[in-house]
Amino acid sequence: MFTGRGQGIMAAAGDSAVGPSDEVNSALKALEGTRVCSRGNTGCDPCEQEDHFLAEWPLECQALRTHLLQPGVSTWRTAAGVELPVAESPMLEGNFWLRGFLHKSQGDVDAAWTAIQAMLMWRQTTLPSAAEAELAAKSHAAHLLKENRRFRQLAVNRDGDLVYVMDSCWGHFVTEDASELELLRMMILGVEAAVNKADAAGHPQLVVISFGGASPCSWSQATIRVLQANYPCRLKRAVVYPVPYLWASVAYASLFFMDEETRAKVWVVSEEAEVVDAARLVGPEQLPEDWRGGFDGVTARHKPDTSLLESLVMEYLNPFGDSGTQLEADLAKPWGAQVIDAGAEHAVTPEEDDSQGYFSWLGL
Repeated sequence: MFTGRGQGIMAAAGDSAVGPSDEVNSALKALEGTRVCSRGNTGCDPCEQEDHFLAEWPLECQALRTHLLQPGVSTWRTAAGVELPVAESPMLEGNFWLRGFLHKSQGDVDAAWTAIQAMLMWRQTTLPSAAEAELAAKSHAAHLLKENRRFRQLAVNRDGDLVYVMDSCWGHFVTEDASELELLRMMILGVEAAVNKADAAGHPQLVVISFGGASPCSWSQATIRVLQANYPCRLKRAVVYPVPYLWASVAYASLFFMDEETRAKVWVVSEEAEVVDAARLVGPEQLPEDWRGGFDGVTARHKPDTSLLESLVMEYLNPFGDSGTQLEADLAKPWGAQVIDAGAEHAVTPEEDDSQGYFSWLGL
């Protein structure tokens, strides 16, 4: 069963999964009462929730358009290093971007405008400039994205929403060949492309399935802050799969750094049928073959290192752990610092598009 809000954590009789260790249980108990964990399912139809969201703030959107069209507003930098006047940018193609910021500010135009200005400045300091675009296209961050493993599109679900995978590689997400900064930049490039594709499809919110255990806590916290601030309301639902029933309470406790609304969109599931329903897939045939069979089937194939995964979980339960603030600040470093010689087998070849960008393979 889903471990959604209002539904107790189910531990099936005879569950073959090994429960959390005494160390994890002690850390979890120490946090009781200090972190509120919303548990996914609100009981509402996600399509109805999205329709309601899209109908919000018409007058406030017009006020923000007036702000954005005034002289002196920063340009919109694309991931390919192209500077667009805001009037020609995705910000003003429809109202979803504007409504996202208004939703965050609960309709406060001044607060939304301040957040939009911060986002435009973030794009200037984080995305590659025109001078860096070719280097960025050859960077290891671009290579990691083009590998199509850690972040990739999975399917279009029964509601017409794009479904993406965030694969944490069973504890091997960060490696000697993939630093946290490179992976955060990979994620930004991937989300930028996903948002553009979702907007073009007329379904601007994304469904994300998190697979393969946990990613490092510091990286996750930095990533969530970046996405919440600069791509507001783009997440429709997140599904964490496969998590054994006995670990579900630990998984929810690990979401403490998300805001309440984001936490409420997270489903933690164990079985194949559950991930299909939670992500609203057409059927199990949309799942990769090595994802089939629920927790037992997946772990039998992948044979994850449980001690490694438990050490990652302990990072989330440590109230004094690294929150990723330095990693987030490092996004301002020049893109040229991350260029690698990937070799003929793995090289990312820059491809120019009509905008003189180098990410045409991403649709950017």
